[in-house]
Order: sequence, then structure tokens, then C-alpha cells
Amino acid sequence: MLAENRDVVEVFLASSTPWRVWPSGALAGLDYSAARAARGMGVEWASVFGGLRIMEAAVLDARGPA
Repeated sequence: MLAENRDVVEVFLASSTPWRVWPSGALAGLDYSAARAARGMGVEWASVFGGLRIMEAAVLDARGPA
């Protein structure tokens, strides 16, 4: 892991369980209100949000269509 991505990865791993799910059971995306708990980790939300969205999109893409 590159050092500049450390905070993003840590926030993603800490918030990897609060996913929103469609009625079909497919993942819809991260629950950002739960992910914002990163503030308690001493991480600036604005500095990780873009990277978090990239990681979220990669998971959704890997899972396939909803």
C-alpha cells in the first residue's frame, strides 16, 4: 500500500460493513453517514472521500450488476 493511500484504506476497512443493500440483496453502496465515523479516527473526511468512492466503485464493479 502506498503511504498516501493509508488513510483511505484504513477508513475503508473501518467502514467496510455499513453497506446499503437493494431489496434484491445486491450491494447499493457504502453508507456514508456510517463511514463518516472516520472523524473519530483522526482522519480528515474531505481528504479520504474521493479515494473511498474509488474503492467503493471497485467493489461494486467486481460484484457485477445489481
